Amino acid sequence: MLNSNPVILVSVAFLSGIFLTLVFGKIAKVIKSRDRQSEIDFLQFERDHRELLRDSRIHRERLFRRSMFAALLCSAVVLIFTLVLLIGKFSGAEEVGIFSAKTSISLLILAWAVYLVYLLMLWRRYKNINNYQKMLYQLEKRIIKTRQKLEQAEKR
Repeated sequence: MLNSNPVILVSVAFLSGIFLTLVFGKIAKVIKSRDRQSEIDFLQFERDHRELLRDSRIHRERLFRRSMFAALLCSAVVLIFTLVLLIGKFSGAEEVGIFSAKTSISLLILAWAVYLVYLLMLWRRYKNINNYQKMLYQLEKRIIKTRQKLEQAEKR
């Protein structure tokens, strides 16, 4: 019966498209509100963790030691990588393992660049640990902004 009249077929397709759009819109709204709520929960956890950090000297020292260990471990890996590639290059081999001479130099530069970026990230993290009030203020601003977005989405 639907095959005989294309106007009815187009109307049914149009109405089902509207219905599916409304259903998927509601589902997306629910998922987005859950994401915002989980973001608020995570930001509150981070704020509470920072407050504990401020009060705990032992925790700060552990974090510092972990960062130092990670930096030294990464430097050891990069140094061993550098030594292997340079020894292979100066031994007269055309290829060092699977790498050519030009590729090995670019890999060395990339490895050292990644290591330096990692060191800068660790340095910034350690610097931020000592700026409690500033970080707590920024976290509070983010929590308030996310709550406002959640409230606006619930009003719609």
